[in-house]
Amino acid sequence: MTSSIPKRFRCVMFDQTLYTMSSILDLQIGMVVTIDGRFNEKRLERAVRLSLDAESHLGCRFIPGW
Repeated sequence: MTSSIPKRFRCVMFDQTLYTMSSILDLQIGMVVTIDGRFNEKRLERAVRLSLDAESHLGCRFIPGW
């Protein structure tokens, strides 16, 4: 399966501002999951991976400069 997700995305001024302010702001996405009973761990891992593939910005990191 080849991916058509580009290696880099264009950065807008808002992204640069958030990156600059990240030292004083907590911009991480956090989640607590409570499961009562059994679940399929492999299926959950695949669901998270597919979510990151579908919304590629979720799996990105900001690289300052070129």
